[in-house]
Amino acid sequence: MAAAAPMTDEEIAAVHEAAHAVFAMLGPWTRLAGPVALVRWGEGDVVMGTDGQAIGRALAADPGFDLDLPRLDLVRALLAGPAAERLLAERGRAALTEADLAATSAGDYGVAAEQLAALRRPGPDVAALEGEVRRRLEEPALWSLVERFAAVLLERRSLTADEAERALKALNAGAPAEAQVPAARRRLRLGLLAFIAWEAWWAYEFVTAPIPDEEMHTVAALLFGAVIPGALAALLGVTILAVRLVRWSRRA
Repeated sequence: MAAAAPMTDEEIAAVHEAAHAVFAMLGPWTRLAGPVALVRWGEGDVVMGTDGQAIGRALAADPGFDLDLPRLDLVRALLAGPAAERLLAERGRAALTEADLAATSAGDYGVAAEQLAALRRPGPDVAALEGEVRRRLEEPALWSLVERFAAVLLERRSLTADEAERALKALNAGAPAEAQVPAARRRLRLGLLAFIAWEAWWAYEFVTAPIPDEEMHTVAALLFGAVIPGALAALLGVTILAVRLVRWSRRA
């Protein structure tokens, strides 16, 4: 059987950024703080940072909370991209040399070193943290999540922090995404039936009303102009999202 073709630069970049995003979302003290995107051919970007709200809650519960922990979590998220690329290279899925790995990850290592230098007391070095990240990436469930989110990123090209978080949470839930499709379609059918019923009722009222009813006109305008279209748009959005999640999971 012929060997699989090496991944393209675009696919490698998507895995790199997906690994960053997964670690940023799953870390207890980190978060996605901006878009996750493929900004140009073979290059991407993800904005992440420490989670101020989570840190605040930890400090409220324990004034002695170690403030180095969020910084270390951020370093792990920074190292996840380079570690993912190295894993692809070692598994023969990406034709990357040591020089390639160094070039594509120089920025990540630089920021990681700055964060470690800012620790309040001596902690693990880059090599130790990268080894920890590598072991986590080798877990089948976590690696699957990275690859599936990379497929989403390849399709969408750019996601806001909220979009990326919703997609990651849905993908992390696994197979249930497919089970959501029939329910979403049922909701859409019910919404359409409700819309037809409302239209029929108001048409009957207008036709049979002996005199114009200003109050009825106001209510009808609100229903037809805002409430019903808004509800239908929400139902349609849920259906489209569910179908897309299934497509993304099947592509992985």
